[in-house]
Amino acid sequence: METLFENRYTRNREWAKEFWTYNYFFAPVSIFMHVLFILLFIVGVYNTATDDFSLLWAVFMPIFWLVLIVFLCNRNINLTLQRDREMFGKPIDVTVTVTDSIIKTSNTVGSEAHLNYNDVKKAIIAKNYIFLLSKTNTAYTFRKNSFTVGNTEQFLSFLAYKGIKLG
Repeated sequence: METLFENRYTRNREWAKEFWTYNYFFAPVSIFMHVLFILLFIVGVYNTATDDFSLLWAVFMPIFWLVLIVFLCNRNINLTLQRDREMFGKPIDVTVTVTDSIIKTSNTVGSEAHLNYNDVKKAIIAKNYIFLLSKTNTAYTFRKNSFTVGNTEQFLSFLAYKGIKLG
């Protein structure tokens, strides 16, 4: 099996922040919830401005939602990094190798995983990373500027060729 793409990255704060920020702020279900709370806030402010305080709670619920989401996002960033430090004593370096038939990840702690293309649900293109989500919601990561074989544009074209939904 010929290596078509190879990518290396470190599971550090930048990686964890981008992964969890996407999940809490930019995933489709998150955006839907944010829009709902923004609309609720607008209704609450309008009712309060018209001297009807029956929906005053609608002003504070979205603020509570935002604080909760920021708290949970930061907690998961820190938990991810703490687990890596606790289990391995340092951030984990990951190498991802892509062939025509499989995606293989290996890391500095000796763990390996394989992903078949038909098990990929979708690809998420974030600011610095590409996350492949499997049908079991496991994320396989590629750092955009860390390809040692191939490059980001070629890799995205390859994923599209394989029929993977890019989002």
